[in-house]
Amino acid sequence: MTYSTEFGTPHDALVALSVRIGQPVGSAIRPAAPPQHRPGSALFRHQLLFAGALSGALLCQTAVAMQGDVFQPYLGYAWSYDSNLFRLPETQTFLSKTSDSFRRAEGGILIDKYYSRQHVTGNFNLSRTNFSEFTNLDNDAKDAQANWAWQFGNHLEGNLGATYSQALTPNTQLIPGERSIRNQDREFLDAKWRFHPSWSLHGAISHLKLSYDLERQKIGDRSEGARELGLDYLPSSNSSVGVVVRRIRGTYPTQQQVGFFLIDNSYDQNEYQGKVDWQVTGKTHLQMVGGWVERKHDFLPSRDTSNPSFRIIGSQQATGKIDVTMNLWREISPADDLTASYTLNKGASLGATWDAVAKVRVEGLIKYENRDYSNATAFNPASSSPRVDISHFASLSVTWFALQNLQLSTSLFRDNLGSSNPQNGYEANGMSISVRSTF
Repeated sequence: MTYSTEFGTPHDALVALSVRIGQPVGSAIRPAAPPQHRPGSALFRHQLLFAGALSGALLCQTAVAMQGDVFQPYLGYAWSYDSNLFRLPETQTFLSKTSDSFRRAEGGILIDKYYSRQHVTGNFNLSRTNFSEFTNLDNDAKDAQANWAWQFGNHLEGNLGATYSQALTPNTQLIPGERSIRNQDREFLDAKWRFHPSWSLHGAISHLKLSYDLERQKIGDRSEGARELGLDYLPSSNSSVGVVVRRIRGTYPTQQQVGFFLIDNSYDQNEYQGKVDWQVTGKTHLQMVGGWVERKHDFLPSRDTSNPSFRIIGSQQATGKIDVTMNLWREISPADDLTASYTLNKGASLGATWDAVAKVRVEGLIKYENRDYSNATAFNPASSSPRVDISHFASLSVTWFALQNLQLSTSLFRDNLGSSNPQNGYEANGMSISVRSTF
């Protein structure tokens, strides 16, 4: 079974479009987030994954409405269905039924407060999910984010914050008959100094800790620390060009057992990148980050890699009611797989948002990704075929802003994974209907 962290919990996969295209819902409405320097991904994955800038309907509506308020409580409820909850291949025979429906109730508080030039935001959420068939998966989840967007004088600014989540593991990590909870916490600090009207220097540090409560998944526990330093040139055209150097140290406290051997998957990763942020026209924006990534492991250097990596994001306001975002990428990502510590991913995605009428928004996403495990396996005998997975994902949602503080959403998705190892492939379809209200 492949351990992937992409779509989050079953609820995340079903209703991601209700909040933000292509990103896990996590727990709730999220306030505008600071740039996040998430370790473990090659090209500012924190800033660029589906980036862009396609904010979901709820996020946009809420962030604007609450700006300057001290706090804003909210409540939500969703019913969801998943045709293949455990992402199992069609050939599996040990489960007579793989589909299920589930209900999720949530409540939380959004915080948005200015103190002169200082801006404090936060989101604190609790939720309860109940399954109809696989009741052993019933769970309570917690989610919290806090950020201080600080500014000192006219030339020095940045972010200081932390995030925490405790939730059911993603679909691809679910194990029939067992419930596994994943905890993830992250702290970050970044700063930018504009020492000249046309030049700025920025730096960042962050720490990520991820852990599982199920003993058999402890090999996926990891801690990652990242340091970053960059220089940007800021012409008067409202665009920028820069360079950035990042260093990531990843440690796995639980060694992986492969046959008679214990494998330490800890690693060091260095990234040397150039970046371009180009405001092509008033309605077209292009972001590019690319360079070289080197990853070296503490054990089994045959898994080491040195490859070019890049991510390109183009966004355009096609009309007054339609926004389009396109992503292209080639980058290294954590795999958390039983036989691999990372994958080389190459893919593309296309997302669109359409404000059909005054109170109705339609959002769609299609995504393709090729995941290559061949250079990352702990043991890869010459007689075995390199593993390659091909992922196709599509989703569509419609959101109705019935009232200023009430929205109704429905979403559909299709998730298909083909693999050179048939035991890793699957097909899944699902839908969700949700309602959410702010006070």
